[in-house]
Amino acid sequence: MPEILRKYVAALLAAVMQLIAALFGLTSCGSEPEFRVRGEVDGLGTQNLRVTLYCGDAVQQQSAQAIDGKFRFEARAEEPVAGEIYTNAGVLMARFIADRGDNLNLKFSAEDPAKFEAEGNRATEELAEFMAENADAIAAGDPGTLNAAVERFVGKHAKSLASPLVISAYYTPEGNEKRLGEMLERLDRRAKPMWIVEPLMQPLLAGAAADTARMEPIRLFEADGKSAMLRPGGSKLLLMAFTDEKSRGADSVGALLEKAAKERSAATLRIADISFDTDTAAWKRSLADHPLPERVGSYWAIGGPSTPGIELFAVGRVPYFVLVDSTGMTRFRTPSVSVAAKKLNIKL
Repeated sequence: MPEILRKYVAALLAAVMQLIAALFGLTSCGSEPEFRVRGEVDGLGTQNLRVTLYCGDAVQQQSAQAIDGKFRFEARAEEPVAGEIYTNAGVLMARFIADRGDNLNLKFSAEDPAKFEAEGNRATEELAEFMAENADAIAAGDPGTLNAAVERFVGKHAKSLASPLVISAYYTPEGNEKRLGEMLERLDRRAKPMWIVEPLMQPLLAGAAADTARMEPIRLFEADGKSAMLRPGGSKLLLMAFTDEKSRGADSVGALLEKAAKERSAATLRIADISFDTDTAAWKRSLADHPLPERVGSYWAIGGPSTPGIELFAVGRVPYFVLVDSTGMTRFRTPSVSVAAKKLNIKL
């Protein structure tokens, strides 16, 4: 065969193999035998799913077509792989662990994030068991309850790859960095590969700095559009509640601010509600729907958590509460309403 023809045939075969891999959803995280995933998603319909696989230092992405909610795909791995399944619009629906040779069957819901069934990989089955046992807490999204559930799970599954996956999915590290570090220390070496643990280290570093942060003046906006500088002082303590339109409407947030304003004098405690709403229209609308107690100052942060002065506190979600003393030193920071109430000695 002439050299030019041999090169053409080789190129053609390579193109055909790439096409076959694309058609059958075969992606590579190594050269070892593949694992297979079959799934059924309630309420999904027909669409292309996005699958992200974390394997060693590599991140692989592929698509899997769901027809009437049913899908399948294959991939190769030299070691256990963590996977995430997203809708075509980028909504995360499910996580899993798979190893070479696994035949993994998944069943979950497009509408209920706590509904998840799995068989074919023990770590993924343990993840499903955690989700079933804590379905109410997952649906409610209360970080205090979920954190306690995660800590109990990790205590019982220190050798399982499900533990770092549960931590990364359901543990709120802000204000709990010390306990997160302790959990990671308890994990067996084989249960904390760097592709899962490394991202968990970031909040530890940020939290260590935020726990000892001294508040700097923060430029915010008031409802009349004028700018204002929020500073410590003027009272013994300053409570900053970082919220948005959705979280501000939660009964628990409103109850905390109302009781704090009622049970603590102005000389003891100043209270500031700081909005992370995307614009002032959303902010003013939520204030009209959920009026704040008269003693609570209302502000809008144009840069959200990245606003100069706010970024010191590593606010990763809302609602979020930070208490500083008159010198600006951080007394506590937490995303949990119940923890904030306990720290303030307020009964909700």
